[in-house]
Amino acid sequence: MTHRRGRRPRLAAWLLAAMALAGCGGEYRIRPIQLEESAALTVAADPLLQQVGLARCTKAVTLNDVPARQLEVLPPFDDFCLGFAVSSAAIALPPAELRALIAHGLAHLELGHATRLAASSGTSRSRARGYTQARTHPDDEEAAADRRAAEWLRAAGGSAACAGLADVLARAAAEGERWSDWTAQHPLTSARANAARGLCTGRR
Repeated sequence: MTHRRGRRPRLAAWLLAAMALAGCGGEYRIRPIQLEESAALTVAADPLLQQVGLARCTKAVTLNDVPARQLEVLPPFDDFCLGFAVSSAAIALPPAELRALIAHGLAHLELGHATRLAASSGTSRSRARGYTQARTHPDDEEAAADRRAAEWLRAAGGSAACAGLADVLARAAAEGERWSDWTAQHPLTSARANAARGLCTGRR
């Protein structure tokens, strides 16, 4: 994965706007991504990006160095095929769980959920530049993103790799407030981790 950071003022402004729009509304400690963090993100993301033809393009990364777990996959901007708005605590997740979180976010983009906004959402300038305003995904979109994520994860590493989806959803439920920014956009029901486990084992 090729990352670019701080290349120009317009990019820096987009990255900060993207972090806010992605729901990281609490604490901001934006810093450059470190080599080991970049490697972890690459290892987690590349098998998924290969499946959708995005492995060789350039991605932008905004890293917020906070204890909250947050990761959003953001739509293309300029010459960046994707953006990642991610916290250091999310990158520190076990690799299978980080991959599952990326798969879920990528599924929302691939399914067109990021563009399903009211015409009045965001400022005219943000809409013109391709920003999308953060919103809560309804249950049907969350279920659809879980299904697509499970398909990609199984293709990338079988049912064992797919199990990371159920594991990360169970972790989000157990860790509660630490995931509040993420669950504000991705509502988490008590049954969702079990439903994801069924997707990975072939049950429906």
